[in-house]
Amino acid sequence: MIRTDGSLFVTRFRYGMTHPVVNDVQIELWERLGVTCWPTLVIISPQRQLLHYIIWEGHGEELRVFMDAAVRYYQEKGSLSNADIPIGPAEVKGDGLGEGLKYPGKVCFDDAGERLFVSDSSHHRVLVVQWRTGQSAAFHSSRSSCVPTLQASC
Repeated sequence: MIRTDGSLFVTRFRYGMTHPVVNDVQIELWERLGVTCWPTLVIISPQRQLLHYIIWEGHGEELRVFMDAAVRYYQEKGSLSNADIPIGPAEVKGDGLGEGLKYPGKVCFDDAGERLFVSDSSHHRVLVVQWRTGQSAAFHSSRSSCVPTLQASC
């Protein structure tokens, strides 16, 4: 449970969240909606009625199918607005290698001691730095792809 708005801001920034998040410190919504475990995703209608909830993780396809149907239904009823809702905090933008580290996870050298590998967790990349020259490269990843195999024993 995140107890302060400051902690919530840091968590949203770290994981790049752009969707609404409720900081239910008093556990009022949790109890009203009958939530019994974490994480629980709750989907509420435009009329503030509980439509569906998903317990635990790994239900992406179920969520997509449900939301596609719900959006179509509520658009046909005229219950949805297309107005933008500004949701912060804004993600800090950078220029690739020039941006700073965002929650680095691990550091190691290759077997020859020539290259330094730094996992930059929240940027989904691994930085490879030539230790003697300072030259660097970044291998970017996404949640659906993998970073190329880099030879190092860490």
